[in-house]
Amino acid sequence: MRKSVTAVLTLALLGAGAGYFYASPRLALAEIQQAAKNNDTDALAEKVDFPQLRAGVKTQLNTLIQGKIGRELGGNPFAAFGAAMATVAVDGMVDAYVSPAGIGALAGGLSPRHDSKKPRQAETPPVAAAPPPSAPQEASPAERPKAEKVAVEFDSLQQASAYVTGKRGEQVRFILTLEGLRWRLTNLVLPAELFGE
Repeated sequence: MRKSVTAVLTLALLGAGAGYFYASPRLALAEIQQAAKNNDTDALAEKVDFPQLRAGVKTQLNTLIQGKIGRELGGNPFAAFGAAMATVAVDGMVDAYVSPAGIGALAGGLSPRHDSKKPRQAETPPVAAAPPPSAPQEASPAERPKAEKVAVEFDSLQQASAYVTGKRGEQVRFILTLEGLRWRLTNLVLPAELFGE
C-alpha cells in the first residue's frame, strides 16, 4: 500500500512538473506582455535578453532592407548611398521594436508603429478627475491589444517559439530560451508584412 501511494505521488509530481514545463513559455510570454504594458523595465530586464534581442533584430532588419534596396535599385550608382542611409534608419527601427512599448505591441499582435497612427485624444481631464497617483491605471479590456492567436511550440528542450498572429494575419515569432529555470526572450522573427513587403 505504501509503495503504491509513493508511486502515485511520484507520478503526480512528474505530471505536474511536465505540465508546468509545457505551459511555462506561454506564461513567460504573458509576463513579458504584462511587464511591457506596465513599462516595468526591471521585470523586462529579467525576462528579455536585450543585447541579444537587439543584435538579432538589427541583423534581420539590415538583411531585409539591404535585400529590398538591392532588388529595387540594382545597378543604380546611388544604391550604395541608399544602403548607407538605410543602415542609419535601421537603428531607429530597432529602438522601436526592442523597447517595452514595441515588445508589448508585438506581443499583442500589433505593429510598434500602431500608436503613431492613433488619432490624437482630447486633452487630459482636470487633475481633480484623475485617479490618485498611487492607483495603477489599467487599460480597459477594449483598449488592450489582443493577439488573434498565440501558438507555442518547442524547438528543443532549451528553446521555444511563441507565434503571435496579429489582426491582419501577420505572424511574429518570439524565440524564448531557457536560462536556468526561467524563459527569456532572446530573439524576434518579424514578418515582412510589417515593412510593406
